[in-house]
Amino acid sequence: FLISSQVFGRHIMDFNDTSLASVAPQFGFGQFAAPISDPNRNNASFVTIDEHQFIHTLLVSTAYRSGAILPQLVFLYDWQGSWLVQPGVTFVRDPFRLTVQYNYLGGQYNGIGFLRDRDNVIVQLEMVI
Repeated sequence: FLISSQVFGRHIMDFNDTSLASVAPQFGFGQFAAPISDPNRNNASFVTIDEHQFIHTLLVSTAYRSGAILPQLVFLYDWQGSWLVQPGVTFVRDPFRLTVQYNYLGGQYNGIGFLRDRDNVIVQLEMVI
């Protein structure tokens, strides 16, 4: 098994706490999504961004049948309250590789969760020459 974990941090210089709700209609978002109220702040905003942002990643993978079957689990957690879970498996039979993955996004509408409720199944066939 391979287990890998990392923490990424970002600090936004000259951060201002201005609501982005007034910016959203310029891009057409206002027609489709109402501004959300963040319980941690006293404003209504389309997207809430914190001055300090942290993302924690976790990868667990292994190989079976001499590398012919490669399952893996990827997990990202944004400390603002969003997460991504991506289980997948790759089947290898040279020169072909078939990858099947599922993406699940959940949590707050910020950081990695901006496209929340966007679950995807990915089926990818590759030929390596």
